[in-house]
Parts: sequence; structure tokens; C-alpha cells
Amino acid sequence: MKEWRGTTFFITCLCLERSERNDKNYVRLKHAQTALLTTNSSITDIALEYGFNDSNYFKDLFKKVYGKSPREYRKNPD
Repeated sequence: MKEWRGTTFFITCLCLERSERNDKNYVRLKHAQTALLTTNSSITDIALEYGFNDSNYFKDLFKKVYGKSPREYRKNPD
């Protein structure tokens, strides 16, 4: 039984860690979303500026959250 509780604790910690990471990504994405509309910076530069070291990851995550690629969003934010 002791192993089960340890496993549950471990899984809970993993979920909390992922949740915190998701919250940070959401905040960074919101800032990047604003930058896409208010600057002429390249998408790669915006990704890097807001802490995304991999611009492809940024583009994929942005599309997953907003339903459009950063380039599509910049052209048509509606």
C-alpha cells in the first residue's frame, strides 16, 4: 500500500508541474499574441522574446490555443 501512495503523490506532482507550465505558457502566449498585432517583429523574434526557445513549438502551441498559426492570426485576428 505504501507504494500506491507514493505513486499517487508522484502523479499528483507531475500534474501540478504540468499545470504550472501550462499557466506560464498561457501568459507568454497572451503577450506574444499582443506583440503579433502591435509590432513588426518576426514571429521567430516574438517567440524568442517571450521565452519560447523553439519557434516551431511556439507556432504549434499558438495554433492549438488560438486555432490559427501566428502568421494567420497576424493577418486576420478576428
